[in-house]
Amino acid sequence: MSAKQRTVHTNQSGWIRRLTRSAWAIIGGIGILVGAVLGIIQFVGWLQDVSEDPIRAEYYVHFSSDEGVLLGKFDPHDNYLSKKYTKGMVHWDPLIDVAVTGRAEDETVTLSPYLVVQVTDVRPIPERANYLVYPMGGAGGDANYFVATLAPEREGVFYAPQQTKDTALGPLVRGLTTEKPKTYDYFTLTPGEKEFFELKVTMLPGYYYWFRVGVQYSYKGEQGVVWSKRKFVTGEPLDATVWVAPNVIGDYNGKHFKKFGDLQKYQEDNESLGYPTPNLPRYDKHAVQEAIMRQNEAVQQYSYPFTPPEQLNEPDKK
Repeated sequence: MSAKQRTVHTNQSGWIRRLTRSAWAIIGGIGILVGAVLGIIQFVGWLQDVSEDPIRAEYYVHFSSDEGVLLGKFDPHDNYLSKKYTKGMVHWDPLIDVAVTGRAEDETVTLSPYLVVQVTDVRPIPERANYLVYPMGGAGGDANYFVATLAPEREGVFYAPQQTKDTALGPLVRGLTTEKPKTYDYFTLTPGEKEFFELKVTMLPGYYYWFRVGVQYSYKGEQGVVWSKRKFVTGEPLDATVWVAPNVIGDYNGKHFKKFGDLQKYQEDNESLGYPTPNLPRYDKHAVQEAIMRQNEAVQQYSYPFTPPEQLNEPDKK
């Protein structure tokens, strides 16, 4: 091998060694980065486990009727099954179902004898709103029942007591008896046990109300609230134009809403419909204020340690 060939060979070998070292350095760096990322993920998971609430609360909403005022624009030529109507309709009779499960591994968790409500926004319903009516369905079940009465001045966080003849505002929807024979000073959950609550909402009409619901618990000397992630909205109009979907009146089975008349006529004329319509409650301001006062008094009478609502942890701002 000539001197020139040896030089070329030496240069090539050196370049290959440097390339190899660089490759291993890159691989090592990637390994360190992956390890760091995995470590961070495990640490975050550990923090989540440590900070997890000892209960899980799942929230659902259903209604005793399938009708309500529309929150948004209305076009009578649209298909009545459009989501902007089926999802944009605001019911006046929401029932919030809460399924609570104990998550503590080896101890009992105590639940407060009331639910927590946070009203986040109140807005007037327009004077001439659109009120939509769909064919009625049905559902049922067994739960512990609670009540909350909403009014424009009741924004912020407050407690919703168990439903009794004293805490309820007016007659129950369609005469259903959903009050328990007695109230409880607290509820308990053993590991994996479930408890079912249902919140009935009444209100001063003429307004939209946006709100969240929470379950308060006590565990190892600490108190907290597990809030619903979603906001619910309800509202009862004072006046509206009523539009009915197919199969509500006689043999009408088209694809669009049909104009029925004003809300007063709709409330009075049950005979022309395929089923009796529920009358909107129309509670006045005095009745609403009286109910709120009774509900606040009931909360104070439970033997469960009372925490002022303003001291509770608020839901995440979303």
